[in-house]
Amino acid sequence: MNFELQKKHLMEIAQNMWCTWDNQSKQLFSEIDLELYEENLKNPYYLMQKISDAKLEEFLSKNENIKRVVNLFSRYSNYMNSRSNVWHSEEKIVYLSMEYGLHSSLPIYSGGLGVLSGDHLKGASDLQLPLIGFGLLYKYGYFKQKIDEDGNQQEYYDKIDWENKSLQKALDNDKKQLKLKVRILEDEVIVKVWKIMVGNVPLYLFDTDFPENPPRYQKITEKLYISDREMRLLQEIILPFSTVKMLNKLNCTPAVYHLNEGHSALIVLKRLFQMMDKQNLDFEQAKQKITDSTVFTTHTPVPAGHETYSNDLIYKYFAETLQKHNIEFDLIKKLGKGNSHDLFSLSALAVNFSCRINGVSKLHSQVTRNLWKDIFEKISSGKTKIRAITNGVHSGTWLADEIERLFTHHSRETIDKEQFWNIHQNLKRHLIELVRERKHKEVLQEDKLLIGFARRFATYKRATLILNDKERLLNLLKDNDKTIQFIFSGKAHPADEEGKGFIKAIIQFSKQHQLENRFIFLEDYDMDVAQHLVKGVDVWLNNPIKPKEASGTSGMKAGMNGVLNFSVLDGWWPECYDGENGWKIDAGEYENDPQEKDRKDADQIYSILENEIIPKYYNRNGDNIPEEWVEMMINAVSTILPQFNIERMLMDYLNKLYKPVIEND
Repeated sequence: MNFELQKKHLMEIAQNMWCTWDNQSKQLFSEIDLELYEENLKNPYYLMQKISDAKLEEFLSKNENIKRVVNLFSRYSNYMNSRSNVWHSEEKIVYLSMEYGLHSSLPIYSGGLGVLSGDHLKGASDLQLPLIGFGLLYKYGYFKQKIDEDGNQQEYYDKIDWENKSLQKALDNDKKQLKLKVRILEDEVIVKVWKIMVGNVPLYLFDTDFPENPPRYQKITEKLYISDREMRLLQEIILPFSTVKMLNKLNCTPAVYHLNEGHSALIVLKRLFQMMDKQNLDFEQAKQKITDSTVFTTHTPVPAGHETYSNDLIYKYFAETLQKHNIEFDLIKKLGKGNSHDLFSLSALAVNFSCRINGVSKLHSQVTRNLWKDIFEKISSGKTKIRAITNGVHSGTWLADEIERLFTHHSRETIDKEQFWNIHQNLKRHLIELVRERKHKEVLQEDKLLIGFARRFATYKRATLILNDKERLLNLLKDNDKTIQFIFSGKAHPADEEGKGFIKAIIQFSKQHQLENRFIFLEDYDMDVAQHLVKGVDVWLNNPIKPKEASGTSGMKAGMNGVLNFSVLDGWWPECYDGENGWKIDAGEYENDPQEKDRKDADQIYSILENEIIPKYYNRNGDNIPEEWVEMMINAVSTILPQFNIERMLMDYLNKLYKPVIEND
């Protein structure tokens, strides 16, 4: 077959994020040139940009590799051209999020919210849902983390090399890059439009870093969750306002607008003004039409986590447009009144303009109903039912290929325990190799129990709870036949000094007691590190203050790989825990005193480690297989994989949000 055609096919595949989650694609690109593939965080597009024709021709000189490329392109084409079995409508769904965790080589995400957004798009593509994503193209993205000698978190920003990412220019009719104009105060801000294909789903990203813009506006899309509050508001104006403009360019009138968290809520005002202008509707008529087509997902169970601004700042940016449409600001102010009467809440605005609202677990939905009860007293009672749509994760991204194959070809009763254990040990080996490479020294042992704690270092997640009784912990960490090991990873928000203190406390404890080989903090947590951790540790520790964990998808990722959850009954875990697929932490659940709550929970953690987890892990048969442990691993995969995957989650969105909106039910 013609070399240029094969190269063209490989480049076409590499330009679509599908290649980052399809197993055969990942395998093929890694074999073309493993060093180049891993040089840019396993980015196939970078590989195809950098590889020499001579090196590629060498790979394609083998007939078996030619066949693999032909078969891969055929699979890709079939995937892209397949029709949905679950969506029988031409209506479009618009999805807005401030961040997207699609792949470690695209650092436009900070944590769980962004990764969920990425999984949402991937799952929509797998199910062939007519979804269009919108977000921002950041110049630097989220911060990189460096830990100094004393355990202090240092933040720095790397400029993203967008030229070597799977990014395309969105083109206008003249085949030039599409540029939108968004009016902010007295200025017309030029917004460039980019596109990333996530399988069948287009993700449009907006960028203001353009020389024709005043310097202040060039910085709008500089950093994810920029700390300057007014600049943050400008981000939350540019995203929704550009989305409406882009939909006009696409001649697309979506049936559903899905707001993922309150960051994009200002789209309701942009749509309001547009409807009043173009359809000659009054305020109430336009508001009703917007409400009938808007759904809102909230991820935040505490008031402080919702995006709020001073009313004066909101008025500054909307006064002229409100006056033009004869809308009193007091009316808008009431619709943005959250739990603080002095601040304008974007989440409250979203609630007031949405016909369907959901939390991300059953427990979180109950908490949210209580959180917004003041608003619900003022709006129609039909909305008071905040639906529970528990999160799920994209198995193509997070499930180990070997485990997927094992559970595809066997029922839980016929799984070979030794085979499953060997797969897990191999995944654990990969994790340890990554850690040793990052640490530049021999750390961790494959045959010792390894406990993982990796997530955002927010204080309510209690990363240092395990340090509550240091003497008891040190006894568990003694170098003997049944010792245990810990690996921590995660970033604290740059403004969260207490969260940074938690990181420092973990590192200093390790140094003080000469435990650097088995009580480890791994810096710069990202999707690549997360993929190794959720597949390679033995236990996934999660001990937030209940009910502050809205969902907790990292535990789902770990559990579907056979890693056993050891968690507070918060978020998703109460819906899954059955006593045979992990352990629960609940001793301090009803304790009001924070210190006593910590003491009770920590004591329970130590006790379960001492009396259940450690004995079960080290109880081996003649072939050195911990049979009871592996049985729990099989139970974990069997209970978590079918129920907490992205397909189930999206079918819930389809049946509870999207279809009812379209059918006006």
